[in-house]
Amino acid sequence: MIQYIEEHEWETDFYLTCFYNLARRPKLIVAEQKDAYSRDVFPPEDPEAMAKIVRQVPSTKTCFAYKVLAAGRNCSTPDDTRRSLERAFKLIKPTDGVIVGVFQKYKNQLKENAGFVRDILACESA
Repeated sequence: MIQYIEEHEWETDFYLTCFYNLARRPKLIVAEQKDAYSRDVFPPEDPEAMAKIVRQVPSTKTCFAYKVLAAGRNCSTPDDTRRSLERAFKLIKPTDGVIVGVFQKYKNQLKENAGFVRDILACESA
């Protein structure tokens, strides 16, 4: 869709860009099929494919990348989380951003993720 919108010069301010193609297989009604989300597929090549599109968008239009942690699949350990965030920032443009969901029940993921991002972006600007 992003390529189509850009080719047709629609007026947009920004894009939300999912790092994974979650529409490759249709879901049945989730209320009837309790494990529908657990069968989502997060192929490792998807982020590169989306990032290629993101990098083609002019820097005047911010792209916000989400699902960079693959719905929790890429953050089993703090090192996994950091690597996933590093990858996300490496793949997008400097004018883009990342949206990360958190689950605060067992640890302060907001603090941990913010620390990772500060470190990652400090390294990039050095």
